[in-house]
Amino acid sequence: MRTGRTGGGINRAMAGFALVAAVLMSFPGCRTKGSKAPSWLQSAPVNCSMALSGQVGWLLENPEFQSAMTRVPLAEQTLDLFLKKAKIHPEGETGRITFYVFDIPKDKGNPEDMAADFLLQFDGFKDPRALQMALAESFPPEGSLVVDKKDCPLFVMMDVNRVKIRALVDPQQRILIGDLRALGRRANQGTLAQGAKASWALGAGEWIDATAPIAGYVNPDALISGIGNKLPSKMANEIPKGLRSLVWSVTPAKDRNDPKAVHRLELAIGGSPDGIAQASHWIQRLVAAASQIGARQQLAPVMMQEKTRVGVRYTASNEQLKAILEGFGQPWISLDHGKKLPKA
Repeated sequence: MRTGRTGGGINRAMAGFALVAAVLMSFPGCRTKGSKAPSWLQSAPVNCSMALSGQVGWLLENPEFQSAMTRVPLAEQTLDLFLKKAKIHPEGETGRITFYVFDIPKDKGNPEDMAADFLLQFDGFKDPRALQMALAESFPPEGSLVVDKKDCPLFVMMDVNRVKIRALVDPQQRILIGDLRALGRRANQGTLAQGAKASWALGAGEWIDATAPIAGYVNPDALISGIGNKLPSKMANEIPKGLRSLVWSVTPAKDRNDPKAVHRLELAIGGSPDGIAQASHWIQRLVAAASQIGARQQLAPVMMQEKTRVGVRYTASNEQLKAILEGFGQPWISLDHGKKLPKA
């Protein structure tokens, strides 16, 4: 990561943090019931390594997450295929598209094998019934799969040798699309909200903006073991042990071509008390180093910390935001204009 200044500059930036008084929580499991974490996070497969979620109206115009999907072949092709049939009108649409990855690929592998590692989810739409009708009318039915104790009909979207891309509507009226192997993992393993360690992710998720146009989740253990070798060694070694979930959201500036534009970043981490103690210092170093890049921001970062979670809210320029996201293994997220997703 470029800092553009000396370590003394970073130390002065860290001193400028506005620290919100910590509130110690007794047990990490106390926040799972009635969690205010985003629905896309609650419905993430329990063993997924990474998730990227975006508001569909924004993504149709600003598909930053397409570069992430190219890491898992067939994901972008599958999304484009469904969008052409779905007749989604982005104006005022509340729905989200979420891209889940089970195992973060270390290198480019066999596309047919990697197809088993992704799922797409469509959730929160104003008219979910219309989306479901488009699914049923556009793709032929084929068997069913039991998801969350309910028999869900499957629809055939694509067959490529061993890859069998299917779609279903789960009991919560979310549309899930992926290879039969990935759908089977979701059916057998359940969601983060149903998992034994739900509080690690959901507690952190309560500290990000559930309505942010783009947001994501990273399993820190999977980050270090899966793509740690892709991070600069110093960054990979600095990621604290004992972290169980990292959740983030970005609300981009209205005019991101403005060189003075800043984006709102919210980053939250859940984990053991020892891990959180280390994570608070790691976040401060990460944000302070980014703050030395480009123009200085008017608002100091605001940190919040409890026993099993820590978070920061920060306004960042394009360059600063990129530096922070790269610091925890999300180098493919860029707010530069890219090609647009096809409109229905």
